[in-house]
Amino acid sequence: MGRYGVPNAVRAYGHVVHTLWSVYGDGAELFVDDLVWAEDAHRQSWVVLTGDASIRRYLGDDRMYEYRLSIFALPRNNLRGAEQIHRIVSNLDDIVRIANESPRPHLYGIYADGLRQLWPR
Repeated sequence: MGRYGVPNAVRAYGHVVHTLWSVYGDGAELFVDDLVWAEDAHRQSWVVLTGDASIRRYLGDDRMYEYRLSIFALPRNNLRGAEQIHRIVSNLDDIVRIANESPRPHLYGIYADGLRQLWPR
């Protein structure tokens, strides 16, 4: 999702945003294991925005349940920055509502026409 475009767009709506880089430093995308940030997201009750809808496969169902994660993912990681920003910002109110009101864990896809629950079904 990039270091600046999406995070700055979400910040512009008044939300606190932590990125891999702001939490773990430069090069974090290369050396921080998914289980590390997932556990930190659990401990801090962070909502996860990712460009990788297959993240549940990496984490596994057991970790998803254990960490009670709230994940919102773009279904394709090859979207241009402007399209990523548009999808997230246009769904931001629903992302916040679901993250705050729906039982965790859950994984939602962020599509051009809205959000869809991908897991659990």
